[in-house]
Amino acid sequence: MTGSHRQSPPKRTSPRRAIAAAVLLAGVLATAGFGAVLRGQLPSGPGAIGEPHAIDPSATALPSGSPTAGPTPTPAPGAGPASSSPASPRAASRTRVEQFEDEVLVLVNRERQRDGCTVMLRTDDRLHNAARGHSVDMAAHNTMSHTGSDGSSPWQRAERAGYRSAMAENVAYGYRSPASVMAGWMESDGHRRNILNCSAKAIGVGLAYSRDGTPYWTQLFGRT
Repeated sequence: MTGSHRQSPPKRTSPRRAIAAAVLLAGVLATAGFGAVLRGQLPSGPGAIGEPHAIDPSATALPSGSPTAGPTPTPAPGAGPASSSPASPRAASRTRVEQFEDEVLVLVNRERQRDGCTVMLRTDDRLHNAARGHSVDMAAHNTMSHTGSDGSSPWQRAERAGYRSAMAENVAYGYRSPASVMAGWMESDGHRRNILNCSAKAIGVGLAYSRDGTPYWTQLFGRT
């Protein structure tokens, strides 16, 4: 950011304002093409979101600039045709984690419909497995990043699960409910664009908790 500088006494910045400024900076850097992610200690507020991770929706393969660290992505053993479910809550007997993941899907489609998008997302089991696995990984290492602990990218994780058309990923931690994490994502321009992108056809939502009970969330979007 450029501009004139004025000499003035330093001002104290509250933790809440510092977190908000960090999230805003992450969005600015993302617009400029940098891989900024909000890092550091867990905030005292409701939670934090990472930089939205996306590639050109017209792309059909891994982008040339994708990270290469980590194992070579391979389809999951026995991976077959997509197993998907309609965009609605599944059986009431599902676990609390699964119910929260389902509720995020409902809220995503509600926002898309409100924005005028006629394409409602369906759950793809392969995207769900990749998203849940990444949330478990983040929770195990108490970190929020689009890069897995093994160096994998979102596209590599999707391919390992048998899905070759992943297009965007949103991550977050600290939000205790589907409504609160969706509110956080929708208040960020980049994350909101991923959610409202009508080129997306499928989604996987993953939730996992760290040992201290902190929730880690992942949305992984696909174009088929």
